[in-house]
Amino acid sequence: MSVQTTAAQPQPTTGDYDPGRPYRDYSALQLFESLEVQHDSGEYNPDLVWELAMRACELEQLQRRISDAT
Repeated sequence: MSVQTTAAQPQPTTGDYDPGRPYRDYSALQLFESLEVQHDSGEYNPDLVWELAMRACELEQLQRRISDAT
């Protein structure tokens, strides 16, 4: 059985590329769709998973700051 996948296209680079976060310029939707494809194939790119985890932590921290400010 053959699975056809398309690679998510990154948004334009912001100029502060971080090799430790190669998926930083991808939208959350692109990351999610890529993760779905990887799940279906049974293989995961750990960099993509870590990028999603980092964003979740950043969002949680931002929400706490907003909550503390109000």
